[in-house]
Amino acid sequence: MTSEEILADQTRAVTNRVANKAANPDIGIKLGDLLVEAGLTDVEVVEVTDTIPIEIAMRIFLIEDNARVSLGDVADSWLEKLRQQRLVHMTMYIARGKK
Repeated sequence: MTSEEILADQTRAVTNRVANKAANPDIGIKLGDLLVEAGLTDVEVVEVTDTIPIEIAMRIFLIEDNARVSLGDVADSWLEKLRQQRLVHMTMYIARGKK
């Protein structure tokens, strides 16, 4: 495996751990339908993609803790590579409706 493939596998392991801990990791995609089912009208769901500093993402998603569990002895090396990126993309969903 190349170093890029190894890094991708490590990142996937941490990402999967974060997603698996979420009560419903794909809730954003289902949010509009859930609001309609709950009786709301004029439902609007907006996808927002933003770039945020890596340190904020690390705190929000407990990335360091999840990396240590997922990657064990190589966590420090992976975290250092991640911190060098400085910024990450994050997709969020914002929903609204009228009751």
